[in-house]
Amino acid sequence: MAKTNLRLQLQVIDNNTNFDNIMIGSSYFNDDVWDIRPFITAKRTKKSRKYLRFEYIESQDMKQAVK
Repeated sequence: MAKTNLRLQLQVIDNNTNFDNIMIGSSYFNDDVWDIRPFITAKRTKKSRKYLRFEYIESQDMKQAVK
């Protein structure tokens, strides 16, 4: 069985960071739903547990802080 070697590509985020270019799993930072399936290798994990949802957060400032 081959293992997938995924590494997080960390980068410094400051006031000049363009969030449009930052990838989280198979999604972009500014997306309201992040597809993090590439990071979850357990086969028994439900599909619904492989997404992070931010669409319920109404305040854009709070959403940015949570992300």
